[in-house]
Amino acid sequence: MKKIIKIEIHPPNEIFCYFEGGINKKADISECLKTPVFEPLNNPINLLKGENKGYFVEWPDWDVDLSADTLWHLGTTVFKETLERESVL
Repeated sequence: MKKIIKIEIHPPNEIFCYFEGGINKKADISECLKTPVFEPLNNPINLLKGENKGYFVEWPDWDVDLSADTLWHLGTTVFKETLERESVL
């Protein structure tokens, strides 16, 4: 089971996840956002309310979450330098 150390949410549909063990991934959750349960998160203000709970990211106001394992599989591995460069842009 994967564990998330830190998240950065980048609307409209990306979550950068820093996983235990030093692996960083950028997860595109656009397909999830097409489902009714995640519909409120299409609003960037709502998406930004996601909270890292270690083994999942939760949006408590809407009682929805994405597991760390799901974000791991949706994500593409990125290197620290890439994350730093993208946060500056």
